[in-house]
Amino acid sequence: LNMWFSVSMYSPQAEHFVATFDVITERKVAESKLIDANTLVETILDKVPLVIFVKEVRNSRLVAFNRFGQKFLGLEREQVLGKSLMDLFPAEQAAFLGHKDHEALASGTTVDIPETRIQTAETGERVFHITKTPIMGPDGLPQYILGIAEDISDRKKTAEELMIAKEAAETANLTKSAFLAN
Repeated sequence: LNMWFSVSMYSPQAEHFVATFDVITERKVAESKLIDANTLVETILDKVPLVIFVKEVRNSRLVAFNRFGQKFLGLEREQVLGKSLMDLFPAEQAAFLGHKDHEALASGTTVDIPETRIQTAETGERVFHITKTPIMGPDGLPQYILGIAEDISDRKKTAEELMIAKEAAETANLTKSAFLAN
């Protein structure tokens, strides 16, 4: 027999009892599927090489934060969940990021922050590309803000080095042309 039951018992009078049995197999199967789905989503989010976070709109507190983000902040998930930007970042940085949250909420659309510097625990100051998107609740009002932050520090550094190399090559080419013209 592969079924789940809920058993309730009570004693209406001495030496007597009443037991009721409810079949709850469907509920238990649904609960198991929900747990599996949540585990899958959490596993996927933890494998993505981006900082992914979710903040509740009503209190501006973090309710989800992936493992990649933990690495950059140098904090465990339990130390981050329930915290606000002011709890995690310097005041000026927290104010800037909070302002971008308000922009996303006011517009109802994704706000793009192409480049912002954030102090990280592991590697010091890094440059991030951040998007913030409001997630609507069943009532159609913003309930959460989804944030995705990509560390673009290495890409930015490489682009700067390429620009310097290009300028040096152009200067050398002009010098060579001037030399050959004489």
